[in-house]
Amino acid sequence: MFGFKKLFNKVGSAVQTNNQNLQRNQQPLSLGSFTAGVVGAVADDKSHLGQMAKFGSDIYRAKNHVTGTVSGIKENVEETVKAQTEGLATVVPVPASEKIADPDYIPLLPTEFTATIKMTTPVGIAKGSMYVSDTYLVERTDVTVLGAPTSTAKFYGHGLEFSCTDGSGSNYEQKELNAHMVSYNVPCLAVYAGQFYVEGQLCFMYELPVSEEVLFSAKYYVAYINNCWTLRYLDYTTLGMKTSVLFEDFRAGVDYNLFQSFNLPEVQTVEYPVRVRNGMNGHKIDNGVVRINGLEMPITSSKAVFTLDKGEYTLSVEAEGYEPRTQQIFIGGPQSLLICLKPF
Repeated sequence: MFGFKKLFNKVGSAVQTNNQNLQRNQQPLSLGSFTAGVVGAVADDKSHLGQMAKFGSDIYRAKNHVTGTVSGIKENVEETVKAQTEGLATVVPVPASEKIADPDYIPLLPTEFTATIKMTTPVGIAKGSMYVSDTYLVERTDVTVLGAPTSTAKFYGHGLEFSCTDGSGSNYEQKELNAHMVSYNVPCLAVYAGQFYVEGQLCFMYELPVSEEVLFSAKYYVAYINNCWTLRYLDYTTLGMKTSVLFEDFRAGVDYNLFQSFNLPEVQTVEYPVRVRNGMNGHKIDNGVVRINGLEMPITSSKAVFTLDKGEYTLSVEAEGYEPRTQQIFIGGPQSLLICLKPF
């Protein structure tokens, strides 16, 4: 392409002539003659050498570009790792000498809460507010990620998600909600797994292992603060992606005005399964009854199924060997409910 073969042949010819002279006991080519032969070859192919020089220059520039790109990628990775490391909460096991008596059942956290959060995700750290209602099956996060404000509202009962990424707080994009309901009040499938300090605060950890019924694994760290159970930290993995949420300024209650501006489809009659589990070990409960506004259904295969209209109801659950439980529920669309009972 660049006359390499012609140039190398001429140089090789000069070397071959020199070797032949040596074999014949003749005077070898002088350094000047040998150099002249090479220079002659170079002179003949000077145009090709020009192209070679340009080619070499292009390679050098390409090398610098690649080196710069690799360096940039390395810096981005290092910054991401550093940001994620800084965003993670400090979690350490509680020494045996400092442990308090193990709780005899999974604590019942507020079913509706507001919290300031610091969330570490594979793409960076998000800071802002979270609003959750297990009763109304809604969740909203208003956070800033890498300097960009974003807002997401999820309506689990309707299977819809609304997201706004331009910071306006009004231009929401609607899509179907692919994720299942993630309950932040320590679901009844969780199992007590020890005591830890989270940011220096004593917490009980409950682990939700991967199983046929659970689509992700999670660790819930809860603390007893001001005479009430408070979710302090959540560390979960779904589809191989790890996310950690540090809850700060955790308080019961939700401002429902934050959910009023979304256009939701009307829902009439829906099927409403109520699943019942042992709050101590997550085992299924196959006896007892569930009542919703006086309508009674037996617990069969650890659940009772109702057909109800959209609206608010009073739900109560009773089973032999367990404390009864009563709570308010809201049905806005196809959904299910997990109920955790405390053994006597």
